[in-house]
Parts: sequence; structure tokens; C-alpha cells
Amino acid sequence: MHGMEHPGRTAFRRIIHQPDTAIDLVEGALSVAQEDLDLHDTLATRDVLRHLAARTAEQLGPPEPTLQYAEQLVHYLHRVEGFTGNTADYDNPANSYLPLVCTERKGLPITLSLLLLAVAAQNGIALEPAALPAHFMARWSLPAGPVFLDLFFGQVLDGSACRVFLQAQSGATLPDPDLFPPVTHRAVLVRLLNNLKQSYVRRARFGLALAATERLLLLQPNLPEELRDRGMLRLRMDDFHRGLYDLERYVEAVPAAVDQPLIHRQARSIGDVLDARS
Repeated sequence: MHGMEHPGRTAFRRIIHQPDTAIDLVEGALSVAQEDLDLHDTLATRDVLRHLAARTAEQLGPPEPTLQYAEQLVHYLHRVEGFTGNTADYDNPANSYLPLVCTERKGLPITLSLLLLAVAAQNGIALEPAALPAHFMARWSLPAGPVFLDLFFGQVLDGSACRVFLQAQSGATLPDPDLFPPVTHRAVLVRLLNNLKQSYVRRARFGLALAATERLLLLQPNLPEELRDRGMLRLRMDDFHRGLYDLERYVEAVPAAVDQPLIHRQARSIGDVLDARS
């Protein structure tokens, strides 16, 4: 590790170094934003979320475990407060940072769901993350059956309606969303970081893509594909020795990988560069 670790990275390590259900997803998302946006702290965003939760409680009154209340909650946050999906610029990395989502009122399904989870939790409502195919939502297990809250499009769906919606989004035949296993908190952070990583790679912002990959490896230590990607990104950042080391570990871990020839060619060309420098 070069130099001092950013406080956001230190916070991320602390947050994920505990049992999965104890991982605070909002704190995890805030620590990612703190590092990438180089924020001194995330107190301002916590204040925004606290005030948002207070306004929501004032408008809606005591929460009730009913479909009607779920619809009122989403309607208030979506229509009145203005939180919505950034359909015009979906791939913008800003959509993955909770502080920017709070100020711009636009985001991805996953960050809008995290905001919804935070507001609900502060008002005594236990929502769960629902990492469904093609779309991320929040799930509320009501006495009459689970419903899925979608702040991106401003809708609340029961299981059958959610299935129809997901099939329209993905173009695939899917089972009832109730049959999908509960998502772990680590998996939610993996999904968030993968969004950032891919978005930054597409923009050739390799330093930030590397930061996302490093945190993915904290969540999934020694995952071969992440070792490969970290190696390739390190090479892009001219960190040749550590990049080659990651690629060697990948080749050892997945000897039959289809991209082995590409990896070997990359390693040879970098090796030639290092030999020429020595």
C-alpha cells in the first residue's frame, strides 16, 4: 500500500469486518463515497437522511405495515421529495454515491433503495435489500405478503406484479421474486462497487476503477477474476511489479481460463519493458 490509507478506506474495512447482518449498508456506501469523493467526513449526508426521515414521519404519521402505507412512503419520497432514477445519465458514477444522490435527488436503483432503507429504519420500518435480476429494490414483509418498493420508478409491487415488471426489464422468464434467496449485505456492497468499477473502466478512469476493485477484494478475498482485474488496472497505472504479481496469481488459480493467452502476452510485454529499464 502506497502512503497513508484514506479514512474512507479505513472506515470501509471496519464496517465489513463483522458478521454480515451487522454490516450497516448505508455506512458502507458512505465510506465508499468518502474515499472516492475525498470527503473529510459524511456527517452532512447523515444529517440530510435524518432530516428526510423526520419530514417523512411528519407527513405520513406513524408507520403501519400495510400496502397503503408503503405506497404513501414511496409516493412521498418520489413525488414530493423528488427522488427518482437518473434515466437520462444512468451510467454516471455520481449515481452510485449516496451523498450525491441526496443532493441531486437522482441515482441508481441500488443507491435509491439504500436511501429508502435508511429513511424507513429511522422511522422503525425494517425493510430488506432485494437484489433482483435487472433491478434493485427494497422488500417489506407485510402481514398480507411481501411487497417491493421501487424508488427509481416510484412504484410499489406485490410479488406477481414484481415478476411481470422484472421480466419486462430483463426479457427473461423469471420465478416469483419471493423465491429469490435473501441477499447478503456483503453482496449488496459488491453490487454497488461493481457498478462503480465498470462505470470508471468505461471512462478510462483507472485509478477509481482500481479503488473499487481493491474494496471488492476486501469483500471477496482472492477471488481470481478480481485479482486479474486488479492486475490489469495496476498495469494501467504503471504499477508493473504488483500488476504482474496479481496476473501470476490469477493464472495459477485458474489454469484453464480462456483469457490465459491474453494474460501471458500482456505479462511478456510488460516483462520486456521492465527488462529494458533495468
